[in-house]
Amino acid sequence: GYESIVLPFDADINEIKAAGFVFEKFEGFGENTIKFVELANDENLKAGIPYLFRYAGEPNDDRMEIVFTANVQQTSDEISDQDGWSGTFKAMDGSAIAGKYILNAKGDKMQEAGSEASLAPYHCYLELPVGTDAEKLSVSHRGSATGITGISNKNNSEKMFDLQGRQLD
Repeated sequence: GYESIVLPFDADINEIKAAGFVFEKFEGFGENTIKFVELANDENLKAGIPYLFRYAGEPNDDRMEIVFTANVQQTSDEISDQDGWSGTFKAMDGSAIAGKYILNAKGDKMQEAGSEASLAPYHCYLELPVGTDAEKLSVSHRGSATGITGISNKNNSEKMFDLQGRQLD
């Protein structure tokens, strides 16, 4: 599944990408689509910019550790809010995270956080622009998008979405 990350310093991730990790940056909203694109081969993580990443290789076990080189000369105390795609350097819970969309623990769904939810430091969240209908959104990774059609949320009080933007029953 996917994971999110935002760091207070630039980081060289070439070795991590060579080991099978894929990083994506937020490109924006358009036509009911949230767009993410892969970082270019020579691109690294920038301080204060939120990213998604996933492991595209064959997993050796259930837990994986990533190690990268930090560039402490390029730091930031600020996080860039990119049309609602943002992150935090501190833990968020209660009313601070409620109503924002976060990845679930498996990294395969984005769901609207309730007041009982929490978000760990150095992770990302999405605040939808006013007037956006979450049920009609799709998420585009590497140029492919899957739309949502005919979704019903029968008895669930919490809206849940997968990473392609489909709301789950």
